Amino acid sequence: MTSTLASLTDYQDWLGALKQRVVSARLRVALAANSELIRFYWDLGAQIAEKQSQRQWGDKLIPPAAGPAKGLPGGGRLLP
Repeated sequence: MTSTLASLTDYQDWLGALKQRVVSARLRVALAANSELIRFYWDLGAQIAEKQSQRQWGDKLIPPAAGPAKGLPGGGRLLP
Protein backbone atom coordinates (compact mmCIF):
# COMPACT_ATOMS: atom_id res chain seq x y z
CA MET A 1 0.00 0.00 0.00
CA THR A 2 2.82 2.40 0.87
CA SER A 3 4.64 1.76 -2.40
CA THR A 4 1.41 2.40 -4.34
CA LEU A 5 0.94 5.69 -2.52
CA ALA A 6 4.57 6.61 -3.15
CA SER A 7 4.28 5.81 -6.86
CA LEU A 8 1.03 7.82 -7.05
CA THR A 9 2.73 10.80 -5.43
CA ASP A 10 5.71 10.39 -7.76
CA TYR A 11 3.38 10.30 -10.76
CA GLN A 12 1.49 13.39 -9.59
CA ASP A 13 4.76 15.27 -9.08
CA TRP A 14 5.96 14.25 -12.54
CA LEU A 15 2.64 15.24 -14.12
CA GLY A 16 2.69 18.62 -12.36
CA ALA A 17 6.23 19.30 -13.58
CA LEU A 18 5.24 18.27 -17.10
CA LYS A 19 2.27 20.63 -17.08
CA GLN A 20 4.51 23.47 -15.90
CA ARG A 21 6.95 22.77 -18.74
CA VAL A 22 4.10 22.97 -21.27
CA VAL A 23 2.95 26.30 -19.84
CA SER A 24 6.52 27.66 -19.90
CA ALA A 25 7.10 26.47 -23.47
CA ARG A 26 3.87 28.10 -24.65
CA LEU A 27 4.87 31.37 -23.01
CA ARG A 28 8.33 31.30 -24.63
CA VAL A 29 6.76 30.64 -28.04
CA ALA A 30 4.32 33.54 -27.62
CA LEU A 31 7.12 35.89 -26.57
CA ALA A 32 9.29 34.84 -29.51
CA ALA A 33 6.44 35.33 -31.97
CA ASN A 34 5.67 38.78 -30.55
CA SER A 35 9.33 39.77 -30.77
CA GLU A 36 9.49 38.72 -34.42
CA LEU A 37 6.31 40.64 -35.25
CA ILE A 38 7.66 43.75 -33.55
CA ARG A 39 10.90 43.46 -35.57
CA PHE A 40 8.92 42.98 -38.77
CA TYR A 41 6.68 46.01 -38.16
CA TRP A 42 9.67 48.14 -37.15
CA ASP A 43 11.51 47.17 -40.33
CA LEU A 44 8.39 47.77 -42.43
CA GLY A 45 7.98 51.24 -40.92
CA ALA A 46 11.65 52.03 -41.57
CA GLN A 47 11.30 50.93 -45.21
CA ILE A 48 8.19 53.07 -45.71
CA ALA A 49 9.89 56.07 -44.07
CA GLU A 50 12.94 55.60 -46.31
CA LYS A 51 10.80 55.45 -49.46
CA GLN A 52 8.90 58.55 -48.40
CA SER A 53 12.11 60.45 -47.67
CA GLN A 54 13.48 59.53 -51.09
CA ARG A 55 10.30 60.98 -52.57
CA GLN A 56 9.74 57.88 -54.61
CA TRP A 57 6.38 57.49 -53.00
CA GLY A 58 3.96 60.30 -52.32
CA ASP A 59 1.04 60.80 -50.01
CA LYS A 60 -0.93 58.09 -51.79
CA LEU A 61 1.34 55.29 -50.59
CA ILE A 62 -1.11 53.27 -48.53
CA PRO A 63 -4.07 52.85 -50.95
CA PRO A 64 -1.93 51.46 -53.84
CA ALA A 65 0.02 49.24 -51.43
CA ALA A 66 -3.20 47.85 -49.96
CA GLY A 67 -4.26 46.20 -53.23
CA PRO A 68 -1.31 43.78 -53.57
CA ALA A 69 -1.27 43.26 -49.80
CA LYS A 70 -4.71 41.63 -49.94
CA GLY A 71 -3.03 38.39 -51.07
CA LEU A 72 -1.05 38.24 -47.82
CA PRO A 73 -2.18 36.27 -44.77
CA GLY A 74 -4.68 38.36 -42.84
CA GLY A 75 -6.35 39.68 -46.00
CA GLY A 76 -4.04 42.67 -46.35
CA ARG A 77 -4.34 43.82 -42.77
CA LEU A 78 -0.86 44.55 -41.51
CA LEU A 79 -2.00 45.02 -37.96
CA PRO A 80 -4.26 42.57 -36.12
